[in-house]
Order: sequence, then C-alpha cells, then structure tokens
Amino acid sequence: MRFREKTRSEAHLDITPIVDTVFNLLIFFALSLNFIVTPGIEVNLPESNTEEIVREHDEVIVMMRRTSEVLVNGTFIHPDQLLSTLTLCAQKNKDSLVIIQADREVAHGNVVKVMDISKRAGFRRLAIATSAAKKTVSEGEG
Repeated sequence: MRFREKTRSEAHLDITPIVDTVFNLLIFFALSLNFIVTPGIEVNLPESNTEEIVREHDEVIVMMRRTSEVLVNGTFIHPDQLLSTLTLCAQKNKDSLVIIQADREVAHGNVVKVMDISKRAGFRRLAIATSAAKKTVSEGEG
C-alpha cells in the first residue's frame, strides 16, 4: 500500500495590516504634535533658572510685545480695552491663571500695570512667563 506523501506548505503571516496600522498611528501622532498651542507672535521672554510652571487648561495668556501691542489669548486688543477684556475672562473663572508673556524689552512699569489690571479684573493668580536660561560651562562646575 502506497501512501501519498503530504506536501508541507509553509505558514505565511501577512503583516500588511500591521504595517498599515503602525503607519497610520505614526501619521496620527506626527500630525497631532503640530497642533500644540504655540503663538505665532514672537516674544523674546526674559531668561530664568527656575522650574517651568505647570500649564493649566483654563488659563488666560496676556502677551506684551515691545511695540506696545497687547494680545489676550492670541487676540489683539487695544491696551485701553485690557481691563474690560480681562473682566470678561474673570467672570468665567476667577481661579484661572493669568500668564503674562512680556517681551524682555517691555518696560517693567508696563508689566506691573498689566499685573494691576489683572488683579482689578478679579484674578487672584498671576505668573510671568520666562524662557529657560542657557547653562554655560562655568555654571555646571562648582
């Protein structure tokens, strides 16, 4: 009696769906990183060696440019309208953090005025944004 010899077929794993899924995830994460909030207005922040503040989802950002332009949450406003704009923001949530991003060439007195206006509008929490200082070789030694 002759038995038929079985031919072995090799198992083939199709990885095309896995590769497609990985590429879709890669594209998703690459595109979502571009939507991180970054203002389109350039402000040269003063440098600081302290830790970075924790960002909150409910915050009011006041940007001050050296050309006396003022932006609240990315919208240009006239400096005379700052109190009314911040008062409207404070009515939504007085516990919001007001972050003042002033160009390093803005006069200190103008920054203090914005801080005062923020307090008069009803905000209780203020922060001044800075950029991280670049460490030099001499700072690392010691």
